[in-house]
Amino acid sequence: MMRTKRFILALGAFLIIAPLIGSATVFVQQASAAASCSDPVAWFGRARWCGYFYNRLEQFGPQVRIGGVPGSVNTAQAFIDMVMGDLGSGNAQRVTEAQFVILTMIGRGSGLPKSVSAAQINDWQSRVRSYANLSENGTTSSGSNGRIDWFVSSHWACGTRNTFYQATFNDIAPYIEAPSNGNCAKPINDVHIYFRDASGAIIYVIRRACMNPLGQIGPLSSMPVPNFNLTPAVNVTVNGGAASSAQVGDVVQFTYVVANSGSTASTNVGCSTYANVHSGYYAASGAPAPGGSPGPDPECPRVFNVGSTTLASETITIATTNQTICRSLFVNPATLGGGERGVESCVIVAAEPYFKVFGGDISAGNGLATAPSTCVSNTNAAIISWNRRASAGYAGAGAQYAAYALETITDFASAQNLAGGAAEPVGLSFANTSTNVGVGNFGGSFGSASCIPDYYSRMPATGTRPLPGNVSSMTNGAYYSASSVNPFVGGNVNPNNKISVYVNGDVFISSDITYTGAWNLSSTPLFELVVRGNIYISSNVHRLDGVYIAQANGASGGTIYTCATTAAPIALTDGAFYNTCNSKLAVNGAFVANSVELLRTAATLQQATAAETSNAAGAGNNAAEIFNFSPSVWMVQPLDTSGTVDNYDAITSLPPVL
Repeated sequence: MMRTKRFILALGAFLIIAPLIGSATVFVQQASAAASCSDPVAWFGRARWCGYFYNRLEQFGPQVRIGGVPGSVNTAQAFIDMVMGDLGSGNAQRVTEAQFVILTMIGRGSGLPKSVSAAQINDWQSRVRSYANLSENGTTSSGSNGRIDWFVSSHWACGTRNTFYQATFNDIAPYIEAPSNGNCAKPINDVHIYFRDASGAIIYVIRRACMNPLGQIGPLSSMPVPNFNLTPAVNVTVNGGAASSAQVGDVVQFTYVVANSGSTASTNVGCSTYANVHSGYYAASGAPAPGGSPGPDPECPRVFNVGSTTLASETITIATTNQTICRSLFVNPATLGGGERGVESCVIVAAEPYFKVFGGDISAGNGLATAPSTCVSNTNAAIISWNRRASAGYAGAGAQYAAYALETITDFASAQNLAGGAAEPVGLSFANTSTNVGVGNFGGSFGSASCIPDYYSRMPATGTRPLPGNVSSMTNGAYYSASSVNPFVGGNVNPNNKISVYVNGDVFISSDITYTGAWNLSSTPLFELVVRGNIYISSNVHRLDGVYIAQANGASGGTIYTCATTAAPIALTDGAFYNTCNSKLAVNGAFVANSVELLRTAATLQQATAAETSNAAGAGNNAAEIFNFSPSVWMVQPLDTSGTVDNYDAITSLPPVL
């Protein structure tokens, strides 16, 4: 840009005035005719008006960078990009400005060569980043060596050292701010960029309007030797809360995070994510191996500042159960000179099957009678299932009437859907004196329970028959007895048929046992199975009508297993367990046993609703096991030892009505 110069002779000195044309900076200096580059040093090893590179005298010039520093330059990388762009621009002034900034920031003294090497550029970039490698917010950058304040409003006093561009020599020279220059005399502040060390002291300043380094110009400290320690993590939430398992319909979120517990930012580190799905149960590995389908892009390689860095997140709505969904994250290297470090987090997608009792009660802790009204109760007996609690109207496991337990009642509601009666979930829980329904404590610790009769002792000494091939072939009014029966083939029980079966050993029921036809009060059927041992119910059985009793034989037996494949407990750790038992079982009658192992895996608690009905086959109930205790169960009388049936003379309902 052309400048107009006016020389005025006054008292043997020259006043050099460079009036402003366009946006260029005007420098008005008071100089003597004898001024030269041998005068006392003003700054960076040069006298006033003498260039950094060539040490030649030129007493006026424009701003250091055309256009100054744009407002968008407010991060270390943006600053680096601007200077590097100028260095490669081909514009003589901008190239010189970039060379000057790079070399003074790394502390190289004045003089030639003017060019900057690749090593010097790398050194400069590393130093700039060391003031911004911890955090940046567009106003302030913080790093291992200090910080950068990108917009500092301040006014420089007269006598402050400033710089200008020497157009004649393509160089940068210092000068001293004086009232005649106008900068230090104006009443308003300018906006500057401040580089500060770790103590807050200013080490390099740039005026944004013109990119003139002034007041203080470095050098910046070298980047410290990286001391980083990276720990990857995959954090998991289910429906917004911490959990390690989920159900169908749940929303699972994986968040990939790297924590740097070292004292400096990392070098450029590689990282990768993997997504793996395993059938059935899978335990997360403490030291996983990389591999599998790629997970979300972590945008690596990258520098990890001290503290925690979130790389990505992933949200999944569960549609399939019986699987384990795993995600892993690896960083390499985890430390300077170290190796790869990885982590794996998994969510087990499991069913939480529940059971329901309609038309009756459930009792836990009753002992087997050894004499009339004499038995030893089991004070450890509990009722345990899953219930959705208050947020879902106590949907899930529960009884329509009462629940008794000598130990805890956990997530099993009483008075469930009992219109006009006691309030669920603990209105008919015995006892309900110490409850905390918010955490699933629905009562228990009842003082005593009635004794269970010794049903097996009622087997007649005579008149019993060997078992036929299936239930359909059994004769009305007959007793049957046998040792272990495997399999026990089900069938139909016709109206008015009353059949009692006694087995001294284990029984494996292989097919449904069903009351068929139209029956009424006078023709109510009865099927009664009394076992001194265990009852195993095949996974293929979906309906059992009647009464099923399993008594202990000494120290063994007395358990009913609702799912089995043979006359033996199913292997719960087997990966095929879920699929094997993934069906419903409806019991229209009652179970009496030392313990009942509820093993069906159909549906899950997430699918439970508060208004489920006793229709086991319909869509209105998602319980895995359903017990319907209708009046027909207790109204019909079993055969006595003579082979006849006793009848009621009268039936009266007395309070409490449960």
